[in-house]
Amino acid sequence: MTVHAANNSFPEWKAYNEMIGLGGWGNRNESDGPYVYFDDAGNKIVDHAKGGAGGHGKQHEFEVVTRDKEHPITENMPDTWLQSKDELYNRLRGPAKNMTVLATAFDDKKYNGFGRHEPVLMAITYKKVGFFIPR
Repeated sequence: MTVHAANNSFPEWKAYNEMIGLGGWGNRNESDGPYVYFDDAGNKIVDHAKGGAGGHGKQHEFEVVTRDKEHPITENMPDTWLQSKDELYNRLRGPAKNMTVLATAFDDKKYNGFGRHEPVLMAITYKKVGFFIPR
C-alpha cells in the first residue's frame, strides 16, 4: 500500500512502479505509462498523451466516489464520502498493470484542478507468489 507522496518515489524502479500502478513527479512522462482517470459519464480513460506527471490544486474538501462496489475492499463502503481538506493528486501516470480503480475524486478547476475524476484508491495485483512446503 502506498499513501500520499509514496507515489513520488523511485520513478526509475520498474518493479516499484508496477506495484503502485500510477505515480507522479520525478520527471515521469508518457514513457512511464498512461494517465488514468474517469470522465463525467463514469468511463475509465487510459490516456497516452504526452506530458508530465503529478500535481495538485489547492487543498480542499472533496467527495470520493466508489467506482467498484463489488471489490472486497469496497463492497461495504458508501457510494460517496467526504474527504477532509487535503491535496487531490492529479495527472498520475504509470504502468497501470493489473490495476483496479476502486474510487475517484473530481479534480475541480475552481481549485486549480484539471476537471476530471482522478483515482484516489486503487488495488494492484503484483506477482502472485506460490509457496512449496515439503512434507
